[in-house]
Amino acid sequence: AKALRQLSQEGRRFTLVFADPPYAQVEEAWKLLASLAEGALLDAEATVVVEHSNKDDAPQHLGPLELTDRRCYGDCALALYEMTSREASGGTHEDC
Repeated sequence: AKALRQLSQEGRRFTLVFADPPYAQVEEAWKLLASLAEGALLDAEATVVVEHSNKDDAPQHLGPLELTDRRCYGDCALALYEMTSREASGGTHEDC
């Protein structure tokens, strides 16, 4: 949260974000990513990729981010989010 505040104060903006939070703290990570999306750090065309345990469900929405795809690789899963301002991308949601 502190780093997000500092990046925001510096006027930084991102189009691609990779997040690999500790699996045991994934619920806190979802909340932090939602606040990231609601702030001014993401471009309108931003994509956020979150690695998490395939046993944890990825929320459909994180603030203005919408889940567009989910892929599983062994015990881990990747959840791909895009800003909801994008037109429907036709992405696939996989149940792992």
